[in-house]
Amino acid sequence: MQKHSNSYKKGIRLVVEMESETKIISNTTACCSVKKRNWSKQIVIDFQAKMIDFGESTYGVDILKKSI
Repeated sequence: MQKHSNSYKKGIRLVVEMESETKIISNTTACCSVKKRNWSKQIVIDFQAKMIDFGESTYGVDILKKSI
């Protein structure tokens, strides 16, 4: 390809895509980061619930108020 083009530079790749494809990719990336953040928060919530259950069963004390 180098012998057919004056502007060809070895080691550089030019990618041409439509603007809508770029928006789709950025929206997908943003969505994945939100899902990852929600997933990590859910892990913390689950861990806290397990620790409360463990504490209640180990010490026999109600840690959370049980509403009627």
